[in-house]
Amino acid sequence: MSPSSLSEFLLLSATLLDALPSSPPIDDTLLLQLHTVFGPMLVSALQLIDRREVVKVVLPTGRHVYQVASSAGKSYTLYINTLDSSVQEKTSHVNEPEPEELSENVQLNKPPSDPFALSSDISECQQGQSKRSDRTVNESQESRRRRIHASGEELQRMYCPCAGFSYNSLSGGRNVLCKHLLAVVIARKTSSWVEGSVGMEAVAGIVT
Repeated sequence: MSPSSLSEFLLLSATLLDALPSSPPIDDTLLLQLHTVFGPMLVSALQLIDRREVVKVVLPTGRHVYQVASSAGKSYTLYINTLDSSVQEKTSHVNEPEPEELSENVQLNKPPSDPFALSSDISECQQGQSKRSDRTVNESQESRRRRIHASGEELQRMYCPCAGFSYNSLSGGRNVLCKHLLAVVIARKTSSWVEGSVGMEAVAGIVT
């Protein structure tokens, strides 16, 4: 897969995965789109989730890893980076009026000296609200674009020790994921993992 094709694949994959709901079920149309991109791998990944074989293991330090069962009965430990908080959607300041807009709104509470001034002020206020609405939409779109871009980069950094990942991603170059990684990505997005925890004595067995 060429670098340009890889970028296109990552962008498409990240865009579709970003559309996953925060909890099941997944829309049939989205499932069809995901199957078009990932093929039979999607079915295998969903089966892992349905069998509750995607486990989020919380370490004593508070960090976590994911373990996914393999067909041979062993578990693969996957280190999945979480997205940087800077790319998460920020909405706390979206609707705050700017100083000049606030001043305009305050002035509306004063009795107009001109009978036609109130109508003019209302028109200006409506225009200001329209601009704020457009800005909110643009900020939301830009935030989503940054989030999808970061997700694509995250997909490219993922690694699984299974043979399928080595064949498809490292040798064949036909895909950047395997069914285990795809299962984790979908489970994270839809909150469909099984959570577990381990003590310090078990950490060495997980990280080796």
